[in-house]
Amino acid sequence: MRCASCGSRIAPRPWRTSWRSSREPSSFRIQRRVATPRRRPPPPRLGCGRIPHQRRALPALEPGDLPHRPGCPRSRRALPDERRFVSTEAQRVFITGATSGIGRALAEGYAREGALLGLVGRREERLQEVAATCRARGAGTRCYAVDVTDREALRAAIDDFVAAAGGADLVIANAGRGGPDRLSGGDPAPLANLMEVNVVGVLNTLVPFVPVLRAQGGGHLVAIASVAGSRALPGHAAYSASKAAVRTLLEGFGWALERYGIAVTCVNPGFVVSEMTASNDFPMPFLLETEEAARRIRRALRRRPRVYTFPLPMRVVSWTLRWLPAFVVRRLR
Repeated sequence: MRCASCGSRIAPRPWRTSWRSSREPSSFRIQRRVATPRRRPPPPRLGCGRIPHQRRALPALEPGDLPHRPGCPRSRRALPDERRFVSTEAQRVFITGATSGIGRALAEGYAREGALLGLVGRREERLQEVAATCRARGAGTRCYAVDVTDREALRAAIDDFVAAAGGADLVIANAGRGGPDRLSGGDPAPLANLMEVNVVGVLNTLVPFVPVLRAQGGGHLVAIASVAGSRALPGHAAYSASKAAVRTLLEGFGWALERYGIAVTCVNPGFVVSEMTASNDFPMPFLLETEEAARRIRRALRRRPRVYTFPLPMRVVSWTLRWLPAFVVRRLR
């Protein structure tokens, strides 16, 4: 069989028919059917274009080799445990603020998957209670009664967890606090403490893990921020500012660390039932139960997004508040 246009020989292949114009002048142009080869779908690509059976035959990457493109089976990110990037379940999880709220629900959720958990919280009795629940569900646990603002104590806890677990797959900086500004008292100490817990605590949690994740070839860093970080809320300016700072920090960390195979995710939940929201004296639309919020977060983290804002109506509210003119926001108060 030959090509109808150039006359070159074509090997017999499955074919389909299409309409092409002949080379006659436009006034006498006619349409005729010609045979053209059917395009076969390309083989499934995996990073560097290797198909699955070739992927299993590749030798392990030797120390000192340059990393390949993201997704390549020979990438340093696939070492030392390739399952970390094939399985959707995390195996070694470090969580701060694990004694209540979203942190506790996340710990119990990952416990069902048999993860090795590093749990951090200030209240030791509650921490042991959460650890017992997680162990009953099949998880291994290591507990650290530490305040995230205590840099040295938290660093010692991180070193102990890394030594015991051999690394980390998922780090969740969840510890935080909220509350009204109370400017009439004239005391900045409560606001400074809120900023230290919500911002410095995130840095104290995530930054020490960066060398660990780089050495093992990848991992996942997560911080729990808030929809309130989109725009300052009246009476809660310090809380909004702290969450906005976390969102900006994680955005920059994500760009800086992606070259090392480290994913960075900022989670922005709406209103969730917790000790923090129990004291709110204003309407909280689209309020979610703690277990439901944790389930959504765990499901989203499997995709490793840069930002995850939920529920959907609050995502729309967050985007809208960010771009509303100041005079409109002033009227909304």
